[in-house]
Amino acid sequence: MCAALAANCNLRNGGEFYGTAENKLFDTAEKSTTQNIQRMPTEVVLNIKGATRPNLQPDGSPEFVNKVWLIVCRLLGGKGRIDMFECARRDPNAPLEQTLGTLAELVREGKIGGSRSVRSVWIQLGKQ
Repeated sequence: MCAALAANCNLRNGGEFYGTAENKLFDTAEKSTTQNIQRMPTEVVLNIKGATRPNLQPDGSPEFVNKVWLIVCRLLGGKGRIDMFECARRDPNAPLEQTLGTLAELVREGKIGGSRSVRSVWIQLGKQ
C-alpha cells in the first residue's frame, strides 16, 4: 500500500459483502489494507459498496442502508472513514428517491464523504 500511495494511487475500493462470513468487509488478504487505512486516514480515499443482502439481493431501504453503514464503521474499528458509499445494485423494491435520500442524509450528517452512483442512469430509470 505504501508503494501505491507513493505513486499517487490512493483509492481503495471495498464492499461490506466482500470476504468471508466472519469478516464481510476485509478478508485475510485485505487485513494489511485495513491496518494501513487506519494508520493513514488522510491519504487514503475509501469507497465502499453495500446495501446488498447475503444472497446478493439489493436492499435500498433506509433501514438497511443505515445498518450497512454501522457494520462498515464497526469493521473499520473507528479508525477509518468512508469517503464514498455506493449501493452495489439498485433495489427495484425501494423507491430511488428514498435510497438516494438516505445516502444524502448520511452525507449531511458527516457519516460519509459522498455517495457514488451512476446518477443519470438512475434518474432515467426512476422516470420509467
